Amino acid sequence: MLDWEMATIGDPLMDWQLAGIWVQADDPPEVQAAGVLPTNLPGALTRAEMVKRYEEKSGINLENFDFTFSSDSSVLQ
Repeated sequence: MLDWEMATIGDPLMDWQLAGIWVQADDPPEVQAAGVLPTNLPGALTRAEMVKRYEEKSGINLENFDFTFSSDSSVLQ
């Protein structure tokens, strides 16, 4: 859930706050254990697919955006 103010008048890249908890099926078990959403189930977008979809829908190019997906036990690029 995003804060209304941050989601409407804040930096659009605030959306990526939630990406830090995005795990996918090919992540190691210790990374998947840190996930809090069912993003590793069949049919869920991968992180790369999520980035592509975000770029398509928002018109914001993330090619040069330096971000790291992270959980309590790992850092994912």
